[in-house]
Amino acid sequence: MTPRERARWARALIQECGGIDEASDNCSVGRSSLSNYQNPNVEQSMPAAVICELETYCGVKIYSRAMFEGGNEAVRARDIRDAASEAIEAAAELHKEVRRATADGVVSPNESDVIAQKTEQTVRHLRDVTALTACPSKGEAA
Repeated sequence: MTPRERARWARALIQECGGIDEASDNCSVGRSSLSNYQNPNVEQSMPAAVICELETYCGVKIYSRAMFEGGNEAVRARDIRDAASEAIEAAAELHKEVRRATADGVVSPNESDVIAQKTEQTVRHLRDVTALTACPSKGEAA
C-alpha cells in the first residue's frame, strides 16, 4: 500500500465520519493524528483500532475494505455495480412514494415519514457507492 493510497483512504473515512472534528470526537486519537493520516508525506499509518472506531461510527467499511480487497478489480467492479444498482432501485422507490404522496396535493404526516425513511435508505445506498469508489484500486494514482 502506497503512502498516497493510505492518505486517500484515511481522508475518505474521515470525511464519511463528518470531517476531522467529528471523527476526532468519536475515536481514540486527536485532530493532529487524523490530519497526519491524511498526509502522504507523513510516515504515519492509521492504526487498526482507529480504523475500527471510525468505521463503526460512520457505518461504512472504507479503509478496511480497501486493505482487504487491495486490487481485486473484478470484485471491486462487481461491488460498485451492485451498490449503484441498489442505490438506483432505492431512488426509484423514493420517487414512487413521492409521486403517490403528492398526487392529491397534500402530504400527510404518515406520508412524510415514509418519504423520510425512503430518503434515508437511498442516501445509505449512495454512501455505499461513494465508499467503494473512494477506495483506489491497486496501482491507481490517488
